[in-house]
Amino acid sequence: MRRTAATKVYKKFGIVHAKRFLNHTEIDTTMKYLNIEDDMELIDYGL
Repeated sequence: MRRTAATKVYKKFGIVHAKRFLNHTEIDTTMKYLNIEDDMELIDYGL
């Protein structure tokens, strides 16, 4: 259920929010956890 919830957060709010939701320190970890290959153009770094 954690991965499903994180995927929903990612799709609705972006990778940074998913990273915070999962309490990961690195976005790379979140991307691997959610099986995101290379969505660099889709990543919202919150800037």
